Amino acid sequence: MADDLGDEWWLNDEIDDENDVLSAQNVKKTEQKKSVDNQKLKKNKRPYADVANVIEEPVECGNEENKQTTATAKKRRKRKKKEETVEKTIDGESISETFWASFCKATEDKLTALELEDLTVEDEMFLTEPSVHTGQLQSLSPYLRVVLPSWSNLITKIDSKGANGAPGLLIITAAATRATDIVRATSEFRSTCKVIKLFSKHIKLEEQESYLEKNVVHLGVGTPNRICKLIKSGALKLSNLKSVILDWTWRDAKQRRLMDIPEIKQDLVTLLKDIILVRAHKRKTTIGLF
Repeated sequence: MADDLGDEWWLNDEIDDENDVLSAQNVKKTEQKKSVDNQKLKKNKRPYADVANVIEEPVECGNEENKQTTATAKKRRKRKKKEETVEKTIDGESISETFWASFCKATEDKLTALELEDLTVEDEMFLTEPSVHTGQLQSLSPYLRVVLPSWSNLITKIDSKGANGAPGLLIITAAATRATDIVRATSEFRSTCKVIKLFSKHIKLEEQESYLEKNVVHLGVGTPNRICKLIKSGALKLSNLKSVILDWTWRDAKQRRLMDIPEIKQDLVTLLKDIILVRAHKRKTTIGLF
């Protein structure tokens, strides 16, 4: 019986025990490795989760930017709409009130209340007529024929005097290009009268002074700065000046009127305060707004 069991059978039991221990250890190592791998996977997943969170934030910021952009666009649309609805007409029967309100606003930080009181206007100083002015050039000649019915008689009077450089009418506008358009538009009204352009674009001051000193003129069309300089130099005389028309309703590309443009406002205020209003108070010159 002993021989059937084989030699050193007890050694086999020890080997089996050792194998069981090794198997148990291997299982434990495998479980530990899986645990470590799972932890690594979890660690690797966190950045992706963080990235997801980061991706969400710009979306919110983007929405905020979109809101701001939309709000800005609405403001722009509103601003444009406001510019389009700016008043561009004037009532021909209330030009004294319109003029005085704008003049006071333009001089509020330059003149005292006492100085303004001395310049207060009256209706008799203005060329009033029952129409609404739009500033359209095709309406200029008809307007001038209404407010200046004795224009032909004035031309004859100026010619008889032979006074050089002393027009009977001045039209004051804001820009040289507008002045040129006005000269063209008044062809029906002025007929054969002599017209001079009184602005600085392409025309030197000395050339205008020389022309005024040598020639009789009936109508001058120009800008405040050049007119002021020519009056100051004595080349442009006011002895025959019966009327001054302000190109009141015309607006530039920025929707600014004659009294609103900083580049010319000071010259215009000086011209009105020191010359035109003084003559108007003495009933030597009347003022019109077109």
